[in-house]
Amino acid sequence: MVLSYDSLVGGADQRVDQWRWWLALHDVLPHLNERDRSFANSLIAQSFERGYLSDKQLYWVGVLTERGLAAAFSGTLSPASAAPAPAPKAPSFARIVELFQKAGGRAAIVFQTAGGSQQFRLSVAGERAQQPGSINVTDAGTSFENRVWFGRIGLDGSWQPSRKIDAADLTLIEAALAAFNADPAAAAASYGHEVGACCFCRRELTDERSVSVGYGPICADRFGLDWGSAPAKAQPNKLECDVPF
Repeated sequence: MVLSYDSLVGGADQRVDQWRWWLALHDVLPHLNERDRSFANSLIAQSFERGYLSDKQLYWVGVLTERGLAAAFSGTLSPASAAPAPAPKAPSFARIVELFQKAGGRAAIVFQTAGGSQQFRLSVAGERAQQPGSINVTDAGTSFENRVWFGRIGLDGSWQPSRKIDAADLTLIEAALAAFNADPAAAAASYGHEVGACCFCRRELTDERSVSVGYGPICADRFGLDWGSAPAKAQPNKLECDVPF
């Protein structure tokens, strides 16, 4: 089977059948130099693990396939000097998994993308789910049946995005998850300062200390985050993040 890059991709918005390009790339593996062959094998492996490849990775599928075809016709190996850089590593959100393990199965976190263009919700999948105990990432709608599913975080921290969501939207979601995973306390504080509510319990921040920190002490203790020890000012008759839930 001979496929060019154009026939593989067929336009930036077109989904590519994984088996067509897998066969094409697999057929030219013997004609690639060692570095190209290693990169090609990593692309094949990532396709099976994640179920899809990014546009940039699909670009390299075409490049490697064309190199292999050219080398096969000329009876040489593809030039080592033109070998591509290693494929980017798939994201891992293991720190987020640790937060939920600390907080317990009924925990949830509401967060948002940069600029607040999209709010999303993280919650633990139940026993009847496809992957029990994994963390579902959906929009923040109140009705479970109508929530948009963006993907899930596996128990090992691996990210499994939905294939039905626009790539640009997924990029924003993944960036927000990466920021939260890198520093949960700072990310939660940023959300609280911007929204005026705790990302863990969604209650209004009214206690002076909680407003300053960006989330309340009970949620901090539940998720294993630092909080602080500044004196509090009483805020009666308000539903606060500091109230047990």
